Amino acid sequence: MNSKVVLFGPADHGKSTVIGYMYANSLQMDMDSVERNLRDKLGNRFNAGYLYSSLLNTEHNSRFNTRLNGLRRILDFTFIDTPGHEQYLSEREQGISMGEIGIFCLAINEVLNDKFEEAMDEFTDLWFEHYATRRLICLLTKFDLLAYSQDDYEKACERVISCCRRVMVERSDNVFGVDIDFDVPEPGFAAIIPVAVLFDKRDGVNIISHSEKTPWYRGPLLVEAIRERENDLPDV
Repeated sequence: MNSKVVLFGPADHGKSTVIGYMYANSLQMDMDSVERNLRDKLGNRFNAGYLYSSLLNTEHNSRFNTRLNGLRRILDFTFIDTPGHEQYLSEREQGISMGEIGIFCLAINEVLNDKFEEAMDEFTDLWFEHYATRRLICLLTKFDLLAYSQDDYEKACERVISCCRRVMVERSDNVFGVDIDFDVPEPGFAAIIPVAVLFDKRDGVNIISHSEKTPWYRGPLLVEAIRERENDLPDV
């Protein structure tokens, strides 16, 4: 079985970095060499945040790409990296419509920003427009920015679950044409995982292996959550 895994979320929230990290690990790539080459290529424009995402952006004329080779060495999946920028909305929707397993990537520092709720609703609504009952994996990315705080993780979880519940209630209202006041029992998330990619250490947090930086996190790794979602997919 070769299921399609689609990563979506706002621009610069870590989608390509997470896929690039998995890609590099699957091939056991020499990231020091990758960094040297990237520094030579970009000069003063070099940013450490480009390190892993650069592995996926060899074709700059395409904003929508399917990543398969190499990743199959650790997971038998096709990874779809969708654009977060508003001007590529049609490509984003195309990618989500192709996905079977959804991963919603949100930078945790943005999730905790009150002004960010509208963007969360927009992306969540797009997923459930295509898959009304299919649960999501949510990645709270860039977790190192908040010092791996359990309290911040729990606050962020409350926000993304509330966002999902709000979207599902609104969808129910639209279907029945009346206002319905009820708590949605299924929050819509199979897992909410705190992750980070540490560029200097060439390491990832809770992506392929558990991290001592989050000893309080008892949920699945990203690779485990993807496997669990595959097991729940309907037979075709």
